[in-house]
Order: sequence, then structure tokens, then C-alpha cells
Amino acid sequence: MDARSQLVLSAVLDFSADELAANRTGRLSERQAAKLRTTRSRSRSATGLVAMVALAFIVVVAVVLLPRLSAGKNPASSSEIPYVVGALILVALLISQAVFRTRRALNQTVTGTISMAEGVAKTRVQRMGGNVGDPQSGIPGTPGGARCELTIGGIRFLVSPSVLAAFSDGRAYRGYYVGQGIRATLVSAELI
Repeated sequence: MDARSQLVLSAVLDFSADELAANRTGRLSERQAAKLRTTRSRSRSATGLVAMVALAFIVVVAVVLLPRLSAGKNPASSSEIPYVVGALILVALLISQAVFRTRRALNQTVTGTISMAEGVAKTRVQRMGGNVGDPQSGIPGTPGGARCELTIGGIRFLVSPSVLAAFSDGRAYRGYYVGQGIRATLVSAELI
């Protein structure tokens, strides 16, 4: 049963026996590193897109709202200009800080060393603002979905439902991962 469970882990996490051996020594295989670089590239693109949309919002507000406030006949409207400018600067600073933190975390995922978590697995599916539904009963779900969490040795990983299904609550595992916090990415695991 344990050999079968290990094969399932290998399949859902997409690692080979050689890659597991490399992970045990604290190294990523070239294929794992390439896969993580691809994920980092996609995440950087998404982060850049969000930053550009936020910047466009700031520019539109500055171009549309500020002239209306300064040209307003109401004396109170011109006194609102410093508040609007201050709010736009605050939004720009918050967005830039979030972008830099995200980029730094993404870089740690690829260039960081492999860490190990060891302990009893705990699985959890958290519903996200909707109902999943029951297709067998004909009850449709509502938008919202679910977030799958796997905890090994105090380290929480956000994983896909198929990865979550490969782990059994209460069994001891050793997981190898890169990154930290919410960006911790499980690259391989084994039963212990």
C-alpha cells in the first residue's frame, strides 16, 4: 500500500525518483527549476497586468477628477484636491509595495533552496463564499469554489484538489518545498 501511495504522490506532484533524491539533498532538478521559472513568469505577467490596471485607474482619476474639482464653482471642491492627490499617492505606494513584495517572493521560489517539512498531514477544504453543490442530488453549486490546504509539520501549502486527495489525514509525510508563507510550493513528498 505504501509503494502505491508513493506512486500517487509522485504522479500528482509530478516528480520522479531521481528528482526526489535531488530534493532530499536540497537541490531542484533542472526540470523542476524550469517548471518553477514558467510559473514565476506567468505570475509576474499577472502582477504586471494588475499594476498597469491600477496605474491606469490612478491616471484616469487624476485626469478626469482633478480638473473638475479645480474648475468647480464651489470653494469646497478646491480644498478637496490635496485629499484626492494624497489618496492617489497612497494607492500608488501601496500597489508598488505589493508588486515588489510579490516579485521578491516569486524570485525566492525559483532561486531559494529547498526546505523540508516533516510531520503528520492535515488536509482542509475551505469554502470560499459559495456553495459547492451536490451533482448527485441535482443541487447546483453557486460561485465561490473552495481552497484546498495541506499542512505538513506546521507548513501550510495551497494545493489543487487532486494533490489534496493524494494525502491522508493523520499519516506522516516529509515534504520538500520552495518559497515561504503563502507562496510555499510543494515540489515532492514521501511517506515516512
